[in-house]
Amino acid sequence: MNKSPPPYEGTTPVERILDYVTDIYLALKGIAHELEEWNTRPVKGRIFINGQESPSPMTTPTPPSTPIDIPNDDTTASVEWQDRFANAIPDDVMTTEWFSVDDKGDPSTAVDVTATLPTDEAARVTFKEGSGKFQVRATGTKSGITANAESAVYNIVPGAPAQGTIVLYPAPAP
Repeated sequence: MNKSPPPYEGTTPVERILDYVTDIYLALKGIAHELEEWNTRPVKGRIFINGQESPSPMTTPTPPSTPIDIPNDDTTASVEWQDRFANAIPDDVMTTEWFSVDDKGDPSTAVDVTATLPTDEAARVTFKEGSGKFQVRATGTKSGITANAESAVYNIVPGAPAQGTIVLYPAPAP
């Protein structure tokens, strides 16, 4: 029986070894490409209210069991999207949608959350009511993959002490 080798196989031992090494190299290169996409996909987001990270069940091992009091002054929110190694994902590759819910998960009537330009990773939290509970949520998408972020539940209390920090950019080294 006469079997001719496929055109990609070498005829000498050295050519066959080079063919195998080339196949292994190409396979590893493909695996590395897939792993890079898998590693850099968005996994979670961290929400900051007035410059301070909001403790949430998604990012804090022991989130607050009761809502956090917050004054009814309009404030800012931002989100930092992270990959599975907790590396920040650049804002220009993520598309972010903001919304707010009440403490039961229904759409909130107490606040509006709207993205501020030029980046949709920053938002303005506008208070529509002087009392109530709310949670800020964001959904980020990169290459068809979606990640979610949520803040702690806040309780609107007029005159409550403001929590947060003012950050001047660029911030000086500590």
